[in-house]
Amino acid sequence: MPPYESVYRDGEDSADLGPVYGPTTQAVARWYDEYDLRLRDSRSAPPDHIATELEFAAYLSANEDDSVLEQFLNEHPREWVGQFVAHLRENDPGAFYRALIQRTTEAINP
Repeated sequence: MPPYESVYRDGEDSADLGPVYGPTTQAVARWYDEYDLRLRDSRSAPPDHIATELEFAAYLSANEDDSVLEQFLNEHPREWVGQFVAHLRENDPGAFYRALIQRTTEAINP
């Protein structure tokens, strides 16, 4: 399953997957812009990739008030990571990815 927020949030309805670079991608990019953060390379994964969102959450955790981090988590990762994780689990990702899923879930839902 694609690790992009827009795929899970920008479909026609909750059963449909949306496009990569959907409207949600732009919403995440606006968060990064607000902090004057840019992806290093124009060929990078879209800004709503799970790793990029988690890296930004770590940045907020280190540099901003907890309320800002919580707002970002509520508006973005917490809205879609559960669906992504469910799709991964359906395909039995193996021990490494099961551990990664567990840690990621714990990090965004303490």
